[in-house]
Amino acid sequence: MGIADEDHSNFNNIDLTVRNEWYFIETIDEHATTVASIIAKMCPDAKLLSVELSGNAVSEIDWMLDRNVNVINMSFGDKTPTGNYSSDSAYMDYIVNTYKITIVASVGNEGLDSGYVENPALGYNVIGVGACGTNNTAATNFSSYKVNNGPDKPNIVAPGADIEIAPFGNFSGTSFSTPIVTSCVALLMEERTDLTIHPEYVLALMMNNAEGNTEEIGFNEYVGAGRINFEEMMTYINNIIPITNNSESVYLTRTFNVVLLHNQTIRATAAWLSKANGNANGTSCTDYDLALIYKNNSTNEEYVMIHSVQTYNPFETFTFTLSSEYPEGVYTLRFKQSSDLVQEDHAALCYKIY
Repeated sequence: MGIADEDHSNFNNIDLTVRNEWYFIETIDEHATTVASIIAKMCPDAKLLSVELSGNAVSEIDWMLDRNVNVINMSFGDKTPTGNYSSDSAYMDYIVNTYKITIVASVGNEGLDSGYVENPALGYNVIGVGACGTNNTAATNFSSYKVNNGPDKPNIVAPGADIEIAPFGNFSGTSFSTPIVTSCVALLMEERTDLTIHPEYVLALMMNNAEGNTEEIGFNEYVGAGRINFEEMMTYINNIIPITNNSESVYLTRTFNVVLLHNQTIRATAAWLSKANGNANGTSCTDYDLALIYKNNSTNEEYVMIHSVQTYNPFETFTFTLSSEYPEGVYTLRFKQSSDLVQEDHAALCYKIY
């Protein structure tokens, strides 16, 4: 993977810096240029950095961190993916959790072959992006979705079929879905600056406001939380509840009351960061559950209306519509630790009622 062509007209009046060291010959690459062109068009006021990937990404990540990067786009992955979480993903998990930046990575184009998701998109703290059609929420047939070992992916999908990038032509692939998501993240950070240091806020906000996931609990196999919906994210950008579980807490429980009327729908998503040291066997993810509770104040009985239990995933999500058989009134969102792992965690809970 090379660098973007900084002299291309697509980057006129764009603040673009490419890594061009005297001791390493950087190669201008069309793939890098087209991916960067998408971001430049969507985020003309952003500062762009382009670096060539050579071997592992340690040097490249350090170079970007030295330049105060907030969100990193990774339109690359394993040459022969197996769907197994590897040290490449573990390193990205370490970077996200340590430096609180957001990483967005393509899940790959193996949908018609093995189907396996590639690293580093398999990271627990990484937003794994699949591809959908331009005018629908269905996954493209080439978008990867299978995982053998690791968290469910993709997290989100974005248009990735027949994307026009002038003057190069039209392109398809999750490589081109990913910069659309990266651009949306950058624009959200421009609107709410604390998102630059809270990747868990970004993930919860994005997944809770996606469209096209028809599952009441958890992800759809092919589109994850659904197609990215920037307008909805902007509408609910302040509906983020931060949750911190310090290292002395076991079985943490947090509750938040909401008012529901008949035929109203609540969608809620919690996301949290996993600890990682850069090795595939050194990543730890606390297990939390998310539920909607109704309490009968006359009898003090509690009723679980819906309960998201996604073991080994760093998120919980559900959608629930209040029918007339249940009373209107106050309901409780309950975020609860369900494992005895003791570590400091940073989580975010997003919800919307419509």
